[in-house]
Amino acid sequence: MRGPLHRVALAALLVVMISMLGGIVVLIWGKGFGGFGEASWWAFLRLSDPGYLGDDVGMLNRTVSTALTILGYVVFLGALVAIMTQGLGAWMQRLESGLTPVVRQGHVLILGWTSRTDSIIRELLLSEGRTRRFLDRRGVQGLQIVLLAEKVTATFAQNLRDAVGPVWDEHRVTIRSGSPLQPEHLVRVAAAHASVILIPGADFIRGSVQSDVQTIKVLLSLAALASGQERAPRVVAEIFEAKKVHLARKAYTAESEVLASDGVISRLLAQNVRHPGLSRIYDELLSHQEGNEIYIREPEELIDLEIEELHRYFPGAVLMGLVRPSGSGFEPILNPPPGTRVASGDRLVLIAPGYDECEPSRSPVRSRVERGTRPPNESSDTEVVRRVLVLGWNHRVPALAAEFGTYGDERYEMQVASKVPVSEREVLLKHGPTPSPSVTLTHVEVDFTDPEEMQALGPGTKDSVVFMGADWTDSAEEADARTLMGSLMIDEPLREGARRPTVIMELLDPDNASLVSRSRGELIISPLFLSHLLTQIALRAELQSVFDELFAVGGVEITFRPVALYTQSRQFSFEDLERAASAVGETALGVRTRSTGSVELNPPKTKTWDDPSACDLVTLVTT
Repeated sequence: MRGPLHRVALAALLVVMISMLGGIVVLIWGKGFGGFGEASWWAFLRLSDPGYLGDDVGMLNRTVSTALTILGYVVFLGALVAIMTQGLGAWMQRLESGLTPVVRQGHVLILGWTSRTDSIIRELLLSEGRTRRFLDRRGVQGLQIVLLAEKVTATFAQNLRDAVGPVWDEHRVTIRSGSPLQPEHLVRVAAAHASVILIPGADFIRGSVQSDVQTIKVLLSLAALASGQERAPRVVAEIFEAKKVHLARKAYTAESEVLASDGVISRLLAQNVRHPGLSRIYDELLSHQEGNEIYIREPEELIDLEIEELHRYFPGAVLMGLVRPSGSGFEPILNPPPGTRVASGDRLVLIAPGYDECEPSRSPVRSRVERGTRPPNESSDTEVVRRVLVLGWNHRVPALAAEFGTYGDERYEMQVASKVPVSEREVLLKHGPTPSPSVTLTHVEVDFTDPEEMQALGPGTKDSVVFMGADWTDSAEEADARTLMGSLMIDEPLREGARRPTVIMELLDPDNASLVSRSRGELIISPLFLSHLLTQIALRAELQSVFDELFAVGGVEITFRPVALYTQSRQFSFEDLERAASAVGETALGVRTRSTGSVELNPPKTKTWDDPSACDLVTLVTT
């Protein structure tokens, strides 16, 4: 039979047939029955309730009654209980397998399970205030997260709970099984009624180049599902290759944000080569668990004020600038020039430990902070040449080489060492972005986990050493194992160098971060970084333009500069540094202690330091 209802119908039919048969027997050979209906009813009562046995008179009636009672135990008690148990088990299995439909509106939908997914869920649960404001703007009460994964089992669900950690809330997270390419599966998770849909990129191991194609197909499926709706859900998707971003936007024409992850990670790596220590800044700004974050605030009460006046209203935050509506998106104006005024529709961009600190003070608490422009740098005939050793090979190396080429004021000598044959690398380089002539790219076929081959590479002669997570391996665990071994192998040859180069390590598995000390170098966990970025963009669309501006070449960038450039005072406060930086057209974000490498963003304005030579100013500059 096809289901429990059909089995119940069969059991009912058997009951009727047995009752009729018993009625016929006692009607023909028994006594005391007025007709077939009465006899059948008598048989049904004995079949369904053994208590009627004591009321029977006569050997025939008692014999038939006993037989009917025994059949009742088999049909009524046995069959019905079995049917109910089987039906309940099937329903529980269906529930555990995530095959039941979701009845939700205004939920956050995540399509696909990757190394980013658990971090996305964790960030959503931790970002309670940001999430609540997002839902309020959407007219939704309460956070509900729905995950659509390919195959859901009890083990899968438990592993997800363990990965998310103590913030897991089973009342807020629903898991369903299915493919985002199947329309019926999207209906199962109420995709058309979601507030926002996140599509994290697949794990890029062993040349999974079809990930972007899959993402675009998912966007087409969502577009077909949302067609004809008054309001289509907002979508935030991850694309590996920047050249496919326009295809993704054409596939889903409703409100969407597309993140080109290869470009983002390449820019982050390049910026860390230029400004060692920058990864710690972004770790704090992007993760809810640490210190300060970037917040967007509508300044209705501050419209028409100059940027010099705005600083006075935020004693507990750092004002980075503003974003201005432009077409269907936003134009970032970070580190704004002197005289910039807040217009209607503008949003302020602030760094603060919480949203409450972004609430403007009712009255100015400080004096006006004057802004100026930095005088032009003195020209130099000395060309800056950076020697970079890249250990490992993955699909982002061509993008990294192209990113180095965008810095027109520098020249890069980039050496790539990997077990991957040079001929295979050349294929990927041919189809990737074309590096600038300012980048000299050479290849070496070696195993950098071998001590002798690592020694021969001469890492101590380089300015920077970058470990790339190898996507040609069978798993992220194996790729990270090679990176960790290499980070140990490099210690010996570095002892021979006059100075230690900057070491930057990319890890593909967040669980391996605890195995590496920050003292060994810069640590970039690309899946974790991307999941934080996707989450923040999903909850606040304006942040996309802010991060695009920070990661892009030209415009503004975060850098470190000696405090001695801004003050000669033996003792100075962060407010003193804010004023000094503003006077030369920069925005002070925090202070880094050189001896430990620790960074304090947005310290208290009155906090003081005693040695300018021991500190660097974390500053936002216009390049």
